Amino acid sequence: NMRAFIRLSGACVLGAAAALSAAGCGNNSTAATTTSASTSVTENISGALAVGGLASHAFTTYSAGTITVNLSSLSAPTTTVGLGLGVYNTATFVCSLTISLNTTAGTAAQISATVDTGTYCVEVYDIGTLTAPSGYAISIVHP
Repeated sequence: NMRAFIRLSGACVLGAAAALSAAGCGNNSTAATTTSASTSVTENISGALAVGGLASHAFTTYSAGTITVNLSSLSAPTTTVGLGLGVYNTATFVCSLTISLNTTAGTAAQISATVDTGTYCVEVYDIGTLTAPSGYAISIVHP
């Protein structure tokens, strides 16, 4: 069921539409812990973000619950980038953000949302602040 209810648990700022339509980049990797349907899954994702680019990562929730997203590191640690959570369309391979904000890397989750079972996605994107490609790491915890 692709119907998804997402409720933001904190305030957020919508990201720039131009940044969302920019080209992506390569060298992305994902590591997930194996778990049953009744526990949380932690996915650690890393990659390289191009100047003017975006990187999108899809994942599936196995039950209703809370998703947290943490941009844990960025090669340019004081640079602000866009970070978003959305619904992933498995037929078109498109990530439609429902929550987005501008942030720097940190130790606490920047996004937290309550969701139903479904396929979701996280995007990190340049908002015009990168002057060179930047490595990033994102931690996603979901049901």
